Amino acid sequence: MIVTAELFASIINEQNFQHNTKFVVGVSGGVDSMSLVFLFNELLLNTYETNENLIAVTVDHQLTDGSSDDALQIHAWLSAKNIQHEILTWEHDTLSSRIEEDGRTARYRLLGDFCEKVGSNTLYIAHHALDQAETFLMRLRRGSGLTGLCAIRPRTVLHGVLVCRPLLGVYKQDLIDTLRERFGNHPHLTDPNNSKKELERVAIRQNMKALEECGICAKGIVSSVKHLQDIDEQLQQLAKIAIRNFVRNETTETQDKTVGNSVARDQGNKKNQPPSKKNKGNPGLKWGVLEENGAAQGLDMSRYAEITKVSLDIVKECMPQVVKIVLRECFIRVTTFSSQVCSQKTLDRLYEKITKRDFRGATASGCVIRRTKEGLEVTRENRKKGRQAEEGQLQRAAG
Repeated sequence: MIVTAELFASIINEQNFQHNTKFVVGVSGGVDSMSLVFLFNELLLNTYETNENLIAVTVDHQLTDGSSDDALQIHAWLSAKNIQHEILTWEHDTLSSRIEEDGRTARYRLLGDFCEKVGSNTLYIAHHALDQAETFLMRLRRGSGLTGLCAIRPRTVLHGVLVCRPLLGVYKQDLIDTLRERFGNHPHLTDPNNSKKELERVAIRQNMKALEECGICAKGIVSSVKHLQDIDEQLQQLAKIAIRNFVRNETTETQDKTVGNSVARDQGNKKNQPPSKKNKGNPGLKWGVLEENGAAQGLDMSRYAEITKVSLDIVKECMPQVVKIVLRECFIRVTTFSSQVCSQKTLDRLYEKITKRDFRGATASGCVIRRTKEGLEVTRENRKKGRQAEEGQLQRAAG
């Protein structure tokens, strides 16, 4: 299936991606990202008769000898198409471990900072359906829960920017055909990591053929992931209701009295708020406004508290899955960490503990959970204070 201009415009409309002042597209030079930037370029030219708001961005990770040359090659290709292109360089010391994880973190941090710099709150990435299937199998291999098995979300918030993936319903071969048939068989780069069998994703990809022989294909996996995402979204909505009914935030006495509670404090921060600007171009191209903070995954993570109190009635009134989501949100509120801070296994163990009558307290994800007369109290764990107390005990024992 070739991705036509009409099909791409319909994808944008159906997924309700919002209109931005600037369209920032991550481009690695592979067939996926080259197809995406060309499709966006075509879309903007057809809609606004100009692509001046399109910016392609490449991150030079400096992990291979030829990475800078690759970035310059991408720059030459896109400049020839009159597409703005920027190269962001990751400056780092020699890495010996966690190369993939650290590289990914650095990449999104650089891209997020760039989006903020140019006044865009959205970054477009070319993840496709095969990426979705591979990610699901990787999570399945690790024994992930519902949230993990939802794999790649169409929209997520990373480093303060909304990351959108409009090609999750499009397959790799479709993008190869599109680049060949619609964009003059434009040259592209090949990632050398694709041949490294020691990488988990590459190993999963090579074993996909064996799964297909058993009738387990990428199309079926992608369909199941969509069902799981729908279920997870419903649980998120129920969790929002539970938070309104059973969760209360408080601030400490040391906070600025003129600011008020944590909700008021964060209302002044509009960095991640999606603009309400509407499309004034082609009426056939619609732009939706996403939920608060542009987040399709997770709850409202813009509001934090020093102390979060949870009524134990939540255990009686809500299903376990909702209670676990609420607990995770409580951790986020008092630590300001991302929603990935707490694993499903941790939530499962914690839920078992709090449902027991003799539960008095526990620590999880940098938080302390205590049982009080009012219910549960969640605060940030003071690890420095704990270490100091432990050192004091050791000194007294030595004396």
